[in-house]
Amino acid sequence: MNTSVNLLPGKGMDDLFFGMDETHIEKKLGSPDFKEVFEDKEFGKTRVLYYFDQGLTFYFDEEDDFRLGCLEVDAMAFSLWGENIARISKKKLKKFLSEKGITEIEEEKDEHQDALVAEVLSATFYSSFGLELLR
Repeated sequence: MNTSVNLLPGKGMDDLFFGMDETHIEKKLGSPDFKEVFEDKEFGKTRVLYYFDQGLTFYFDEEDDFRLGCLEVDAMAFSLWGENIARISKKKLKKFLSEKGITEIEEEKDEHQDALVAEVLSATFYSSFGLELLR
């Protein structure tokens, strides 16, 4: 069951905010479907909470004292400035962002995915995946 998510660039989503710890997320959403910890030699450990039914993934990095620093949204409905932007074309998304004053948008493409990056929003919009917001 995908839910509607209201994105807040630089802040988080709905009433879940960057800087929260895992317990706050779990109090709001319940137990995740899956938890994972992975380690990078350069950046240290990252804890990940997956909520598959909601289309949400939350990342907590050791270098940030395991506070929420990144979230991914792969839901059927997520809104930005009150508009549902889930599953719209790249062209429509670029136009929408431009109308909101976001004109510096980079396109990234490789064999696996196609993305638009809006650094000013700390957001990456994936055409085949969803959205990633960073703190």
